[in-house]
Amino acid sequence: MRMARSLLANLATLILSFILAVVIWVNAMQVDDPDIKQALQVPATFIGLPEDVTRVSPANNAPPVLITYEGPSSIVSELSQDDFSAIIDLSDIPLGSDVNVPIEIQVQDTRVTLEPPIPETITVRLEKLVTREIDVELEIRGEVARGHMMGEPLIDPPVIAVTGTESEVDRLDFAQVTVFLNDDTQTRIESPQPLF
Repeated sequence: MRMARSLLANLATLILSFILAVVIWVNAMQVDDPDIKQALQVPATFIGLPEDVTRVSPANNAPPVLITYEGPSSIVSELSQDDFSAIIDLSDIPLGSDVNVPIEIQVQDTRVTLEPPIPETITVRLEKLVTREIDVELEIRGEVARGHMMGEPLIDPPVIAVTGTESEVDRLDFAQVTVFLNDDTQTRIESPQPLF
């Protein structure tokens, strides 16, 4: 019985000594390599944009995100913008409405603790891309020179394919091109810019 008590006391002393040694070692490491906090700005990256879809907003392709991180000074002081990534995943975003999407921060060194980024979310609007054929209409301004006649104008191509967001393309009725005659006496070939 006495031997069991002695063994138990020795075991308790051994465990207490081990815990004390760990505490002293951690404190010594903190003195040699204290934790520090730093912040830096990184550009966010959009991923997962579905096919035939475009991002209407935000207009910035790499919106800035402020990252605050903490860890041992020997590690934190060596980190740069290249060690972090700010990801905005667009793969499950509904189309046609403004949606707040979370910004996910990734760091290469797992010994670093990250705080929530600023901003934590970003407002994104996605719209479907469509292609539609639009009729080309001709507007003639001015007159041919006296003693001359204007022949039948030839529009080539008579329709043009327009690609854009569904909301923009649906509003289009026709593409208008304008030709100024200015007392011309000869056949003219022009490539005016269409106005939709």
